[in-house]
Formats: sequence, C-alpha cells, structure tokens
Amino acid sequence: MNAEKTGAETTGAEKTGAETTGAETTGAEKTGAETTAAEFERLFRAVYLGLHRRDEKRSALSGPSRAILTHLAFTGPLTIGETAQHLERAQSVVSDMVSQLERKGLLERRADPADRRRSLVWLTPAGVDRLRSDESVLSETRLTDALQHLTEENRVRLFDSLRSLVAVVERSAAVPLLPPPVAAAASTPGQDHPRPTTPRPTTPRPTAPHPTAPHPTPHERTAP
Repeated sequence: MNAEKTGAETTGAEKTGAETTGAETTGAEKTGAETTAAEFERLFRAVYLGLHRRDEKRSALSGPSRAILTHLAFTGPLTIGETAQHLERAQSVVSDMVSQLERKGLLERRADPADRRRSLVWLTPAGVDRLRSDESVLSETRLTDALQHLTEENRVRLFDSLRSLVAVVERSAAVPLLPPPVAAAASTPGQDHPRPTTPRPTTPRPTAPHPTAPHPTPHERTAP
C-alpha cells in the first residue's frame, strides 16, 4: 500500500512538474511575442517620425471624393449606379460628385467593352497621382534616400517581411488593406479594362414559357 501511495505521489509530482513547465513555456512564449511587438512598435515609430511628410495640407480632396477615387482604385471601372450601390449613396449624389471630379480631370467616362451602351467611370492618370499623394504618409524623397543605403538583399528581406505582416493583418481583419496597382491601367486612356468581379444590379427578366408547355388557345391569346 505504501508503494502504491508512493507511486501515486510520484505521478502527481511529475504531472505538477509538467504542468508547471508547460505554463512556464507558454509564459515565456508570450513574453517573447510581447517583446517582439514592443520592439517593432519602437522601430516603426522611429521610422515614421524620421520619414513622415512635413508639408502642408495634402490635397483639396473632400471625404466623399476621396471615397469614390479609393473605391474605384480597389474595384476597377464601374458604372455610376454600381458605384452608388457600393458606397450606399443616392445615385444622383454620386453622379454629381463624379461630374465634379471629371471636370477636375481626375475621372473619365468610357464605354463598357462588354456593352457599349453602358458608360464606366475610371481614374485618369491625374486621378491616380492625386489619390496616391493624398494617401501618402511618408516623404517619398526621404524614404528613397534611406532605402538607397540598404543592400539589395536587405531591401528584399524588408519588403518580404512587410508583405507577410500585411497578409497576416488582412486575414485577421478579413478585409484587403492594399488596393491593386492602378497606375499602369490609368496611364493608357484608350485601353479597354476588364470588368471587376463585383455585383451588378440587374432587373429580373420574365420567365419564358417552357418548350413543353401547351400552346395557348386563341381565346387565351386575346384575353387581356
């Protein structure tokens, strides 16, 4: 009996030791992650303070205008109706804002390659440049100068790490954080662009009679 008791005590001690070791390991991993996060935050703050833009007001874009340009940068060319639906704004309001941006040379209308009767709204090269300038938070000149002091290998590792971090954040947020590049597309105004894979409001069509359905009688055809 004493032997059984001693064995049970030994097993309990081993279990307690394992639990303690596991807790210590988890705590160490958490501490390591927190230390890494704190170091990243410190370095990120230093980069921002050293490279952030110090100029005056970035642009004269209003909030609604910026929203339209940014949304088109994500989706590609859309009709005014689709843009209004996506932004949950009245179509007349969006139409007025598109006209204003068109007069400023930031947007243009072009025929839909899939249906020439439809008109699509798309960013002009000036619109792409204005949006990029408006969203920029770092000084491109300072950043370019700083990157020139890194080796090619270090630059590749830096960008690969940042892309991996952005991908993790996007998965957590379940929303894209980086718009697709639009400069090349907008730099060729005459080029047709593929339609984005976004929902298009459609009007339901009446269902056609089934081929096997009996033909209506003359009386049924003349009925109102």
